[in-house]
Amino acid sequence: MKLKNTTTWPNHFLRRMISFVCEEIQHPVRSIAEAKFGNLPKRQYRGRAYGETGRFIVKLGYDKDFPCTASRFGYTTVTHDRVDALVMVTAHEVFHLKQIKDGLSVTERDADWHMRAVLKKFREKRKSFLAAWSKPPVQKIRSGVPKKSKDQRKFEHVTKKFKEWSRKESLAKTKKLKYARQKKYYEKKLIDG
Repeated sequence: MKLKNTTTWPNHFLRRMISFVCEEIQHPVRSIAEAKFGNLPKRQYRGRAYGETGRFIVKLGYDKDFPCTASRFGYTTVTHDRVDALVMVTAHEVFHLKQIKDGLSVTERDADWHMRAVLKKFREKRKSFLAAWSKPPVQKIRSGVPKKSKDQRKFEHVTKKFKEWSRKESLAKTKKLKYARQKKYYEKKLIDG
């Protein structure tokens, strides 16, 4: 998944949050081609899903814009802060991607229902999720063998090819001698013949 991020959250935080949302909605992460996260002046949040391409966009307001309340389809949702909004809008947009991928009709009511379910699950274990998502990724440590330089790799390649062709050359000499002897034999046979 390609990730474009202009928010203050690190990329690994957003990737883990997307994985959590996809797991809750039962939508494979690998089917998301691109996720964009950015800031949004003058509004609390907004999002957009492009189901045909597997892309979605989430834009969030600043800390001063929260908490906020939104009422849709007879439900009132209180968004306490930017993290709530991040999870909420991501869940809504990922559910739209799932609807399109599964060939379902795309409805805001269903997306909002799943969004509220994911938000509820997130709020139940908020501290543990934030701690896990914030943990920096483990850097793979290479074994004690240092990486070879480009010149070293080229030298080894050329040496290997030289040995191969030297071997082929000696085989060619042997074949050449064999065919020279056979040629001499058949020449003599034709002359004597």
